[in-house]
Amino acid sequence: MKQGFTLIELLVVVAILGIIAYFAIGYFGSYETKTSLDSIAAEISSYLQQARSKSMAQEKGEAWGVEFTRSGNDDFYQIYSTGGDTELKIYLPSTIRFVDSTVGKKIQFAKLYGTISAQTTIGIYSQKIANSKTITVNKEGRIYID
Repeated sequence: MKQGFTLIELLVVVAILGIIAYFAIGYFGSYETKTSLDSIAAEISSYLQQARSKSMAQEKGEAWGVEFTRSGNDDFYQIYSTGGDTELKIYLPSTIRFVDSTVGKKIQFAKLYGTISAQTTIGIYSQKIANSKTITVNKEGRIYID
């Protein structure tokens, strides 16, 4: 009577486990990147809302906005005031970039009302996976993530 496993049986099991691990790592890697993209979009939305709140409160008697910039390989955004103050320069992770049409945009909210002159969209995308997010600010200053 045979007891235990043969070498071939063990190699087959190890090969099957290796194949499963290969696909699982790929799935979780893309899941992590998608989650990171969602998180960055929510963070940008939060800073847009902060700039809108500062404008509506007329903090320092000025209007406030958010500027989206690229410097070399670094994409970043920052809150600014019409008086020249800048706060919180935030860099995107290296795997996430602004869509080219976003670079150089400034979204400035009107004092007291928190409105902007025209609806504007901010696009971000992942360089690892084919996924993107769009943040829309309508004329009333409301912010949506798509």
